[in-house]
Amino acid sequence: MILRWLSCRFSRTVGVGWVFIWLMSVSFSLHAESELDPLIEVLVEVNDPQVQLDILTGIQAATRGQRSLDMPATWRRAYPLLRKSGNRQVRQRSMLLAARFQDQRAIGDLFAVLNDKQEPPAWRQTALTTLVQLRVPQIQKHLSTLIRERGPLRGDAIRALAAFENPQLTAALIKQYKSLSAREQQDTISTLCSRRESARSLWTAIENKQIPVDDLSAYAVRQLMALEDPVISEKLAVSWGSLRFTPQDRKMRLAKYKQMLVNGNLGVPDVEAGKAVFVRTCASCHELFGEGGKVGPKLTGSQRTNLDYLLENLIDPNALIGRDYQVTTVIAEGRVITGIIADESTAVLTIRTPTDTIRIPVDEIEARKKSPVSMMPEGMLDKLTPQELRDLIAYIGSDGSSKIKE
Repeated sequence: MILRWLSCRFSRTVGVGWVFIWLMSVSFSLHAESELDPLIEVLVEVNDPQVQLDILTGIQAATRGQRSLDMPATWRRAYPLLRKSGNRQVRQRSMLLAARFQDQRAIGDLFAVLNDKQEPPAWRQTALTTLVQLRVPQIQKHLSTLIRERGPLRGDAIRALAAFENPQLTAALIKQYKSLSAREQQDTISTLCSRRESARSLWTAIENKQIPVDDLSAYAVRQLMALEDPVISEKLAVSWGSLRFTPQDRKMRLAKYKQMLVNGNLGVPDVEAGKAVFVRTCASCHELFGEGGKVGPKLTGSQRTNLDYLLENLIDPNALIGRDYQVTTVIAEGRVITGIIADESTAVLTIRTPTDTIRIPVDEIEARKKSPVSMMPEGMLDKLTPQELRDLIAYIGSDGSSKIKE
């Protein structure tokens, strides 16, 4: 597949010349060191940035999901030439490929990019992500610095901490929680919920009033449940309440909340306040009016002005779960990842969570389980005041007015 793609690109850039003929005549596997050598030779011999970029892109696509690769013998000669290319993309892609070869020259180059605030934020983010994926030991020290600095990389650094079990960094993250933005706070909670020890530290922080229990989103609760840790499960039951209701419970709740919302005692709903409630409790998973997460169904265009429909789905989120939104829990390197499968190949599994898109090499997966329940746990409405609930329903159903279909 990748050979056919590369051949097509060569035919458009340099014609059916010696490179194209050579590629068509050779059968190779990009997973073997010796089989990569001929391609690296082409990178050196062909002084055409577009061809070089095509080969680099092809190698990266063919080896996607492999955390590291054996360095071909020809690479030591190729990298000094590629890193000096006049084409920025060639320089960047060769650096990323070299890092996967564990080329210490490229590792140093990526750290230089990460530390250079004059580099574009997106390129610094790529350098950070690559160093974390490669588990370069020094990266944890840099993460410690980045989570303390206001800037475009702090959110990425917070999410990256989930890849490591580091009590010192966990403590540092909790200590500065109140100084973080709302998005960074949600990233922090998601990171802390990804491992048992850090999740226990999270609950200690909640008990010590360092982190408000109300900051736990529905997704965070699902993450904690997926840990299957008896200590955390006990604390969760006390703080959150019942996580599964009987059919009679659901029927009683539907009647209770509908009566609360239609009796008029709560006054006129505040749509703006409802938006704030939505951002805090729903936006991490659901998109509404073009904003929010993509791991739950879009709410724009649904029966969002129908009070019965809304309440039934909020009270019983497990009644109907679309195939595209079934939750999968994966354990890899001691980390528990809960989300929606976005893509899967023989080499890599891609999971989308409310805060990140995570690619996991298949050979690192320790366990994998599809959940029969929604990402949103039951009991969410019990965490809201009556006025917050009315404001939330008004915002979800709004189209420029606060009128609700009752």
